Amino acid sequence: MLSFSTISPGMLRNVFIERCPRFSGFRQHDSHELIRSLLDCIKQEELIRWKKGILLKLNINTKDVRDDVKESVRNWGKAASTATIVDRLFGGVLISTIECCCCGTIRPRFEPFLDLSLSVTETDLSKHNGCESVSRHHSKDASRCKQL
Repeated sequence: MLSFSTISPGMLRNVFIERCPRFSGFRQHDSHELIRSLLDCIKQEELIRWKKGILLKLNINTKDVRDDVKESVRNWGKAASTATIVDRLFGGVLISTIECCCCGTIRPRFEPFLDLSLSVTETDLSKHNGCESVSRHHSKDASRCKQL
């Protein structure tokens, strides 16, 4: 049975630093780099669970495994590596074609990627009068605004 509880940011940071020590200390890091590293950790944890599940389902003991069974497990693992929650939410595949200069053979090339970009919707600025978001530093000026 799953148990849900809250996670404090400090606890998350400590666990994350165990996996990615380069984020220890209080140096400034790029937030994109941190999120990518966090997603990589989540993906690796999920792949470990997939691997355990595959071995359990196929009733395989890792100590004495035949080569054909190893190949089968590898194939299952490759399939699982593109089916993680991280890949489903943020992943995609770039497809390009490569043409041989000598024989003209064309082959597709598939390159997986993760995209963390956010789509920004275009807002209708005609609905805004510019007084909606006022910082406390500008509150005196806002009190003079006739549109509020």
